[in-house]
Amino acid sequence: MGYKKQILIVVAITSLLIGGISLSTGFVLDRYEEEIIEPIGIILLSILLSLLPLFFLKESVYLAWRKFAMVALPIVALLIFLSPAKAPGAFITLGFDREVAAMTFSALFLIISWLIILMKALKNRKSNVSAP
Repeated sequence: MGYKKQILIVVAITSLLIGGISLSTGFVLDRYEEEIIEPIGIILLSILLSLLPLFFLKESVYLAWRKFAMVALPIVALLIFLSPAKAPGAFITLGFDREVAAMTFSALFLIISWLIILMKALKNRKSNVSAP
């Protein structure tokens, strides 16, 4: 299977999951919205935003990103779901709960993904320009 087909399949699945999550939060899963649904939605959104530019780049860029994602995503998911569901403390204290962990680690995943994509794309571009 070609890498663009893999990207399209993952984008489609991710989009369907994001849509399903956003539809179900008001009806069925209201109790678990903040503890489980929002962190999953944030992770999926960061995956989607990192996959979209890969569709327009070479396969080597995708393979470099995929190697990173295969290691990083399980670690990010584990760190998010090991963090406490609700932060202890009052309004004034800044607690570190699951929602903050999801935003922080997903943002880190997205930034590192974009850096990997940018560095690999520039490296490919430089090697194509120098080749006769």
